[in-house]
Amino acid sequence: MTTLDERLALSLHEERFRAVLASVFGVAALVLAAVGLYSLTARQVFERRQEIGIRAALGARPRHVRALMLRDGLIALGMGLAIGMPAAYAAAHSARALLFGVAPTDPHLILTAVGVLALTALLASLIPANRASRIDPSVALRE
Repeated sequence: MTTLDERLALSLHEERFRAVLASVFGVAALVLAAVGLYSLTARQVFERRQEIGIRAALGARPRHVRALMLRDGLIALGMGLAIGMPAAYAAAHSARALLFGVAPTDPHLILTAVGVLALTALLASLIPANRASRIDPSVALRE
């Protein structure tokens, strides 16, 4: 004999496992996206250090250089969203059976996901952008 709470917990065990597994994979995907965007922006800063040095030598302020690098990171985010949103919409309908109590096209859920991705992209691009704003023009032009 078992209590109703125990039976309910046993019946939901598989669904909870799927939810935890999906959450772990989602966080792993977010971390991989952040590392990829950081790497892309850091590589752009490295390749464009002479250009940044020239800009700084001609009077560009550090905030302008930072904004230039952040803009590049946010352009990558925009392209990823333009490709990913239709793909996510198509995949969400095929995963409808796995969702409980949430519609795959819930606007609050979509806006939250886009907000988290935008914040992650901003933070991943901010470190290389700050590094670019501190490039010494004399050192960059000598390289």
